[in-house]
Amino acid sequence: MLANHYLESEPKSDLSNEFDSNSSSNESGNIEIDGTKARHLNAKLKEHSEEKAITWFEKGYEVGKHQQAYVHNYAYTLFSHGEFEHGVRILNEGLTQFPHNVQLLELAKQFNVELR
Repeated sequence: MLANHYLESEPKSDLSNEFDSNSSSNESGNIEIDGTKARHLNAKLKEHSEEKAITWFEKGYEVGKHQQAYVHNYAYTLFSHGEFEHGVRILNEGLTQFPHNVQLLELAKQFNVELR
């Protein structure tokens, strides 16, 4: 139910304007674009996916921050996307609640986080 609410309220992204008049459809209906345009579109999609991942894990953390799995997943996502300081803060908050949790301690080790 909660996930459906977020899905419905999430702003829609329109990447269709990334295609120009040089794009065409082939017989199977697939859009054909040149390599440069494809690389540009892939970069845009990747950027959008990374932002979306952080947003989704943040929403999960907001409702489940008292569960180790939510803390781990959100911190891991932050670290993986270059949000190191934010990830350290979330990880340290989690370790305050779960000081002996193996997964959180391993995550700290994996990303070279000094524990406080």
